[in-house]
Amino acid sequence: MMKKLFFMFFLTAIIISTTAEEILIKVQNSRSFSQKTLRAGNITFTVKPLTKLRGTMLGSWYMATTDERIEESPWDLAHKLVEQNEEVVYGEPNRPTINKNQRKLAEALQKEFSEKRAYDDEWGHPDDPEVFAWHLEKTHSQLKEARKKGNYKSGRRIRVAHFDTGYDAKHITTPKNICKDLERNYVKGENESSAIDPGKKGIMEQPGHGTGTLGILAGNLVQPSGKKFSDYLGGAPEVEVVPVRLSNSVLLFQLDAFAKAIDYAVSINCDVVSMSMGGVASKLWAEAINNAYERGLVIVTAAGNNVAGGVPTHFVVFPAKFKRVIAVGGVCYDNKPYFKTDPFFFGMQGNWGPEKLMDSAIAAYTPNMPWARLGKPDQIGNGGGTSSATPQVAATAALWLQKYNSFSFDEPWQKVNAVRHALFSSARKDLKDSKKYYGNGVLQASKALDVQPKIDTQKIAKDKVSMPYLSLLFGWETRDDSHEMVNVEMLQLQQNNAKLCSLLQSVEEKTEITAEERSEIFAEIQNIPEASDALRALAK
Repeated sequence: MMKKLFFMFFLTAIIISTTAEEILIKVQNSRSFSQKTLRAGNITFTVKPLTKLRGTMLGSWYMATTDERIEESPWDLAHKLVEQNEEVVYGEPNRPTINKNQRKLAEALQKEFSEKRAYDDEWGHPDDPEVFAWHLEKTHSQLKEARKKGNYKSGRRIRVAHFDTGYDAKHITTPKNICKDLERNYVKGENESSAIDPGKKGIMEQPGHGTGTLGILAGNLVQPSGKKFSDYLGGAPEVEVVPVRLSNSVLLFQLDAFAKAIDYAVSINCDVVSMSMGGVASKLWAEAINNAYERGLVIVTAAGNNVAGGVPTHFVVFPAKFKRVIAVGGVCYDNKPYFKTDPFFFGMQGNWGPEKLMDSAIAAYTPNMPWARLGKPDQIGNGGGTSSATPQVAATAALWLQKYNSFSFDEPWQKVNAVRHALFSSARKDLKDSKKYYGNGVLQASKALDVQPKIDTQKIAKDKVSMPYLSLLFGWETRDDSHEMVNVEMLQLQQNNAKLCSLLQSVEEKTEITAEERSEIFAEIQNIPEASDALRALAK
């Protein structure tokens, strides 16, 4: 067994090391930019537009790709592209570095979404094994009651884009209003028009994940054998669903896929995005989300998961970190946090915090949730993670929009604010440590649908990837594009390095940084193998 595992890791290392580098670049003027290649030192990059869609916010973004694997840090390549090409104003690697902490999380995710059928006794669940889809009930998310309030007699059906690993079209839970003509696939080398999950298995993959979350979002009528249930599984079974396959893994290691998918969802007039996936800091993602918000797209994403007491982090991950996104955490069947303070608990649990990010967060129920099984058309087991909580919130957002379908907003972004207000103002806030773990509270779908549209709200400030105190840390008197790149790299490192995260958090609100604090932070940066030479040069 050990030999097999060693071989698999060795093979993965070979695959990673022989992959050509991809750098996402932003140009100053896309109308005048016509370069097919760019150079950085003696390295040649092939340059292609990031999207084929016309009139898109991605118009100024391109992909610069090397012909072969380069030994330099991807971030150093990005810096060279900006420094040596006047038209290029920003760059970031398309594939963030995979480290040991991310592998630990990926292994835990595989275990969580395996073939288990019984409830997990580590977390609260119904005493009666015949109870099924408990989360729908009035005592929990209230989705069964909420979906009776939708307005399907007038206006169009609300359209939800489901971003995940794909789906199983033959499963009994497959939504009845699935838009097969609109589905998309952003995994390189696969059929762009098919979001079917091929079931690919590997160290970093979680096949079937999308089938599970799709069932919770809009699953069809089911009557599981031996269960007290005969109803729709999904929270919003009547809405239109557009499946979008982003990756083989719920950990997004291709940054361009999410941005392209968001742009596509806007172009086909989706109202809501449900995404139980996560990644790292990205300027491209921030711009995609800002555009989507301005266009009235409600984006609901998972807060993330951690293992072994907070590996790689128990803080909310991107894109849920963005303020214009609704971040979804977890709460258990027994209304306890989906997080254990026990340092000897090594199972998977949900992310939360820091407090400043929880103003855009809400929680829904997980784990021990019904989970449709890929390749087994009539089987539904159990799943968890914030992955199971996210589609419940997205379903509620869709139901609210369906009920108030005929309401007219002056600005598209007001629709997003109105959904957030309905969700947040109606959420349950009386549980212990509610703000800490659940942000605005625990989802109460039926109550949310009783909240009338609110239009007198302020536009949420544009999202950006920024660590303002870095100017203090590095002694910057003015800011430029290279500093913005350092911001993004530091945030990526911070998310996957607990010690660096702790050190930076301790100086975040300070107006002065001592020589001792600076020295300790710089030493930790030097100890991180994936840190770029450009960053190491600053951290001296």
